[in-house]
Amino acid sequence: MYALERLVEHGELDDARASHAAWMDGCSQQLLRSVRGPDQGRWLRWAEREHDNARAVLTWAMEQQQAQLAARVTAGFSWSWLVHLRWSEGLEWVHKVLALPNAAPPRERAMLLIWAIQLALFRGDVASNRPSGALATLRDWLEECLALAETLGDDELRLSASGMIHVIREFGVELDGLPHMSLDELQSMSRRIGSIFGECRGLEVMARRALRAGDLDTAASRLNEAARLARAAGDTLSLALVLNQLGDVERARDAHTRARALYQESLALFADLGLGAQPNLVHNLGYLALAAGNWADAAARFADALTLFQRLGEERGLAECLIGFGCLAAAAGRAADAGTLFGAAEAGLEALGTQLWLANRPDYERWRARARGSLGTVAFARTMAAGRLLALGEATAMALEPGPGRRRVPVRADGKTSSLTPREREVAQLVARGLTNRQIAGTLVISEKTAANHLQHVLEKLDLRTRTQLAARAPELGLVPENGTHTTRR
Repeated sequence: MYALERLVEHGELDDARASHAAWMDGCSQQLLRSVRGPDQGRWLRWAEREHDNARAVLTWAMEQQQAQLAARVTAGFSWSWLVHLRWSEGLEWVHKVLALPNAAPPRERAMLLIWAIQLALFRGDVASNRPSGALATLRDWLEECLALAETLGDDELRLSASGMIHVIREFGVELDGLPHMSLDELQSMSRRIGSIFGECRGLEVMARRALRAGDLDTAASRLNEAARLARAAGDTLSLALVLNQLGDVERARDAHTRARALYQESLALFADLGLGAQPNLVHNLGYLALAAGNWADAAARFADALTLFQRLGEERGLAECLIGFGCLAAAAGRAADAGTLFGAAEAGLEALGTQLWLANRPDYERWRARARGSLGTVAFARTMAAGRLLALGEATAMALEPGPGRRRVPVRADGKTSSLTPREREVAQLVARGLTNRQIAGTLVISEKTAANHLQHVLEKLDLRTRTQLAARAPELGLVPENGTHTTRR
């Protein structure tokens, strides 16, 4: 506040804001160039730290009618908004920029349209499939993007727009009359223009199509090829996404040990990128815990995922979590609760115009059959019907508070600390105990430079500046070991 007052006093506020905007403009373009390559982790963490600054620059650019500046910063941050789960705010900024006259040259406008479509997809505007005009808006965006791609002769735009059409189809929505390439044509174009990212996304769509058809071998083959490409390109985010889907395929095979290894590797990669726990991945781990008979862990995983989906306002995710809790209730012999939760989830999915995720169907069918067998067909049908009358909010409250005589499901609120790797958590705990980098190095049997690097990553991920801040906030961040000791791994 003091610095702001001095800038106003000396008449330098406008110049300072313009300089700040120019700096953010340049960094946002570097962010856009870097988020699909080997340096993506550093830039994604930077983007999340600078989110408030980006918001301030965009607000100033709109006030000053700096349309092209607003368009560049928005395009630069859109990928970060997507992967940091800032879907609604990101889409709001893209909407505002697209509404500005002459905000961006044709190619930049087309890319903003692609970002708008992707943010809308993740937010659930297509999954909801309601007569709210959302689908009409997406169609308009796609038509304009395809037209710009043809006018410009831009293969990257053609690739992106056609890819979006195929993804939208996965939600059961057909946008008839829009010209687009087949998946095979998309893959050929991706290879021709050297788009590893596009090739990976195409292989994922092919794999999901094979999974829906029950062809697990083809699904695994496509995803393994995508993983190979992502590793070679140093695209950690693509690799994390692919490994999660490979885990789904292995879970569909009942190969739970292999699925767990894939999910855990994916989880570690997301954490290394500073992206924290992904709700669908946490949810997947809940099913593995259930299959292993670890009901407490399954309940905690489903609760964590449900809480994350609630924060996002993602109703499809909430319905998926209700299925998970219903499976858990069936396993625990609470068939009536299972039927109620299943009914609420099915009604929720139907209202959204979507279906249960493919990898979760075998678990659902297995535990639903057990609950029906336990309760009897007629009584089970009644509980399902009763569940259908519940709103999603009521059903989620029931899942988290299952009733008298049953232990409340704990909800872990790890926050940003969920993004820390196991080694980074160890370093953070030792800093909280007051150890120097040299002492940490000796305790963990690593070099002092490595200890310093780990500490820097911890500070970046937790949005802290100094080790003193880390030590002060360690208790609230859950970084103080319960017994006050540390076990060294050698």
